[in-house]
Amino acid sequence: MQSLSSCNAALFDWGEKHFGDLPKEIKKCKDELGRLQLGPQDDDVVHVSRILENQISALLRKEEVFWLKHFRV
Repeated sequence: MQSLSSCNAALFDWGEKHFGDLPKEIKKCKDELGRLQLGPQDDDVVHVSRILENQISALLRKEEVFWLKHFRV
């Protein structure tokens, strides 16, 4: 049982190192995007919104890769 626990801990550490806390990062970006969309829209807001949308897409792809690797093990 000790071996299984240490393997689980090692996999968790590996996931954190390679992927970070993806759900937390995704939520943070979505919250910021939502906040921006509620305010007045100017060129700067549109630019930052596009950056956040791209970050969200990248994080979602990264999360998908994480789960594909997670279930393949």
